[in-house]
Amino acid sequence: MEYACEQRLLSVNPLPLIKWPRPRIAQTLDLRVVANPDQGRRLLDAVRSQGKRGERMVAFFAVMYYAALRPEEAVDLRRDALVSLPDDGWGEMRLTHAEPRSGSRWTDSGKPRDRQPLKHRAPGQTRSVPIHPELVTLLRHHIKEFNIPAEGRLSSGRAAGL
Repeated sequence: MEYACEQRLLSVNPLPLIKWPRPRIAQTLDLRVVANPDQGRRLLDAVRSQGKRGERMVAFFAVMYYAALRPEEAVDLRRDALVSLPDDGWGEMRLTHAEPRSGSRWTDSGKPRDRQPLKHRAPGQTRSVPIHPELVTLLRHHIKEFNIPAEGRLSSGRAAGL
């Protein structure tokens, strides 16, 4: 409506004149729709059982399950974002970018994904994420198993194009 006013198609934005009650939003977590630890482990086991590609994808799904990363954050997750992977206890990752899938017709590069700032954050702003001890162990194994270099993505190759 503001754009229509700027283009002089409307003399005034009528939206502020409309009164409506704000809908109530549930403030509690619905445990019926969140995977429990047993379901999360079964999901990762099912991914792992899909052969070589599945084995490479376990880390991708694990960071979404254990650390609540968005898929576009998981796709762009690089080893150097893993600030701390201790032998025991909690670790930390620092997210800097995401690669949402828009489709090649809608990106500046012509590729299906363009690297972007994190959602709801200014360019250059980061997000610190704690890493659950089980995820720390899984990521340490994944890095060693697939020889992920310091600047490399945890999900690479065709699998990273999800």
